[in-house]
Amino acid sequence: MIRIILICAFCLICFGSEERTVEVRAYCLCEKCTSKELVKISQKDRRTANGNHVFVDGVFQKGLAVPKDGPIMFGTLVSVPEYGEVMADDTGGWINCKWHQNKELYIEVRFETHQDALDWGVKKLKIKWEK
Repeated sequence: MIRIILICAFCLICFGSEERTVEVRAYCLCEKCTSKELVKISQKDRRTANGNHVFVDGVFQKGLAVPKDGPIMFGTLVSVPEYGEVMADDTGGWINCKWHQNKELYIEVRFETHQDALDWGVKKLKIKWEK
């Protein structure tokens, strides 16, 4: 019996990893960085857009905000130089607007304090993620 295996011509595009140089901004959970409504929620009850707790057993969880319908899906592990490998688990108004305006990818890394976010600032970095 002869078996024929068809391989999609786009498999290398659909699967594997992707790298891009993007603008990486920092944010925290203060009123200046997020909505005033979120600040009213106690720290232990704060969750990201996909439902993850920001604090687990009192320990802050790093995370990443991405455009809702951009190339990086919620739950994807993303390698961000100088920050580490983190899960895309949040989104935000500014990065969603930028994606919808010009399809330019921006991401935001989450910090526990506003000062830490200010210290990070804005950086152009090559990030990598698995598709």
